[in-house]
Amino acid sequence: MMSSIEKAIETLQEIIDLCHGNTMAAWLERKQSYYMAILALKKQDPKKPKLLYKCLGGDRYGSCSDCGCAGLKRLVHDYCPRCGQRLDWR
Repeated sequence: MMSSIEKAIETLQEIIDLCHGNTMAAWLERKQSYYMAILALKKQDPKKPKLLYKCLGGDRYGSCSDCGCAGLKRLVHDYCPRCGQRLDWR
């Protein structure tokens, strides 16, 4: 089953595919906006960080699987501070 984020991305992609009846300048501007929206939505879909190590207390440290930003701490970082990717520590 698709998440709401995946459905929104699919819908935007369909709009991009169907909207080529406009003037070229208007189409390019819209297309860029739609792609930006898709990228923003993809950042909201949580990705597991690359786990670097676990501490004895149970905390975890890792790096962003998108941009490689290191030193992320499970109890502190829900999102990557560098690229904004939502993190899934489960």
